[in-house]
Amino acid sequence: LRIAWSNFVRAFGPINTTVVSTTEDPETGEVRETHRRPNLQPFLDDPDCWLVASIEDYDLESDTAKPGPIFTERVIAPPAPPVITSAAD
Repeated sequence: LRIAWSNFVRAFGPINTTVVSTTEDPETGEVRETHRRPNLQPFLDDPDCWLVASIEDYDLESDTAKPGPIFTERVIAPPAPPVITSAAD
């Protein structure tokens, strides 16, 4: 996973790369800020898209990412053993 992630980042930038754009309404002067995530865009219809995004820790200010916790520790706990208190369980 680390090799695949590193290769992707080298080729396309961080998975969570965010392009921030601002526009100003000429009539009201209201400034709007929009955030685009081009590397996640193809997956946004997938309900598990944010699982992909969670494999890295992304810093918006510096547009850099480092490997997330999944690379160094268990992130999903093993299932709890069943509690059996009677024959009906």
